[in-house]
Amino acid sequence: MRGVVVENGSITLADDLEVRPPGPHEVGVQVVASGLCASDLILLTAPDPTPAVLGHEAAGIVTSVGEHVEDIAVGQLVSVTCQRPCMKCKACASRLYSACATTMYDPDPLFRWRGQPVRSLARVSSLASQITVDAFQVHPISNLDAPAAALIGCAVSTGYGSVRNIARVDSTDSVVVIGVGGIGINSIQTARLLGARHIVAVDTNADKDALSLQFGADQFVHVDPSWSVSELADHLSAAIGDTVDVVIECTGQPTVIAASVALLGIGGRLALVGISPRNPVAELDIPAVMAKHITVSSGYNGACDPFVDFPTIVRLAEQGRLDLAGQVSHRFPLDRIDEAISALRGGKVLRVVVDMVT
Repeated sequence: MRGVVVENGSITLADDLEVRPPGPHEVGVQVVASGLCASDLILLTAPDPTPAVLGHEAAGIVTSVGEHVEDIAVGQLVSVTCQRPCMKCKACASRLYSACATTMYDPDPLFRWRGQPVRSLARVSSLASQITVDAFQVHPISNLDAPAAALIGCAVSTGYGSVRNIARVDSTDSVVVIGVGGIGINSIQTARLLGARHIVAVDTNADKDALSLQFGADQFVHVDPSWSVSELADHLSAAIGDTVDVVIECTGQPTVIAASVALLGIGGRLALVGISPRNPVAELDIPAVMAKHITVSSGYNGACDPFVDFPTIVRLAEQGRLDLAGQVSHRFPLDRIDEAISALRGGKVLRVVVDMVT
């Protein structure tokens, strides 16, 4: 079968990839569509000699089920998500499921390529035509197309959870979302869904203005990536005109994280969502954080509770209350994976989807 293998920072579109069949509590899925996320690019910018199959958000058709699998039938369209909590560790006991050490990793390599074991990315590896995942990772879809359903596993759930679970936005809050990518756009529309009183979108790409307003922002602010912390903070403060209650920081850039503190008012909440592989350390104005009683919090995958949040997201999307299809700005067949990655790196896309069946 076909799949995208990354090794030492280089990718190969392999046609001789193998995946083991599902065991107990597992299902086999033919991937129809795979989202392409900036997190996937970390393996290309931080080379790892251990080969892996790329991709971590998908939609597909169930092709087989292992023993002890209930309520999942062959032929169902499903969204495939990363979380696979062990239900035994302290994180799971505390319902911090995305902090479970085993949720996205497995010591048992699911794939083989050219006679060698190949690891799975986030236990999904959606850029393979056939995958084996835990039954817990699949969520039946009845009223969404595959390209839209593919986004639930990362972009939608992370944006949704960052607003609902990490920042705990309500109708009294003014919210600033910095970085209008796949996660940012879902943060914006979730803040609107929760009734936030004012939502500001911020991005270095001025073309994201109309899109931000379409998904629920009240205001868009264009910023320059070369600005210092003080320049960025001053510009945003002047544009917004007041302190804000919540900042959802989706870029992972140290300058942006530091400037976010200046925007927040008393009791403000800073949710760290973005991951930057090149600049993993940020400096915060600790006296300002303490004086304003600012809470800084984070969590993988929006700290989503897979028992509650994923079924809720599916329901909201199928009701049209969350727009998934409108986020798919670019689609590429698997044969054009290099173009898909280039488009993502260019920063002018919202969400890239790879069509796995052509």
